[in-house]
Amino acid sequence: MKRTWMAVLLMTGAWAFPAAAQDTRVRIERQDGQLVEVGVVAGFPTGLSAKYWVDRKLGVQAAAAWNPGTNGLTASADMLMHTESFSTQDEVSLPLYAGLGARVIEYDENTENGTWAAGPRIPVGVEAILRDLPVSFFVEVAPAVEVGRGDPDVTADAAVGARVIF
Repeated sequence: MKRTWMAVLLMTGAWAFPAAAQDTRVRIERQDGQLVEVGVVAGFPTGLSAKYWVDRKLGVQAAAAWNPGTNGLTASADMLMHTESFSTQDEVSLPLYAGLGARVIEYDENTENGTWAAGPRIPVGVEAILRDLPVSFFVEVAPAVEVGRGDPDVTADAAVGARVIF
């Protein structure tokens, strides 16, 4: 009986949701092996940025930077899911992305609350990936929660960046 219901569910799902069978991965025109992006990020924070494409839809990004808002260092790592490109032009892919990550931030102040905080962050952005040049550009906002300096604080990072694709 269990197998019959499983077969019915699978057949119904395939009929009711034909779009689910379509390939919705980002179409990135790259040579084989071009899975790494390295570059800069400017804003809050400002520093170095890198991204590794696990597949055509999933990426891992990291940043090590100076945060002008705290006069200290910050580091973050995020797992990102990308949508299909919203660009109708062949020269550029324009996927939106969202993810979940973590951030560690240093404060340049000696207070009783401490000088370090850490917590989760939720990056949301858009990336422009050029087809003919090994370059990508991105704009991102990442709300974050800081824990470790007294009461938890809700903050946000906002930055633009550019990376070279290897």
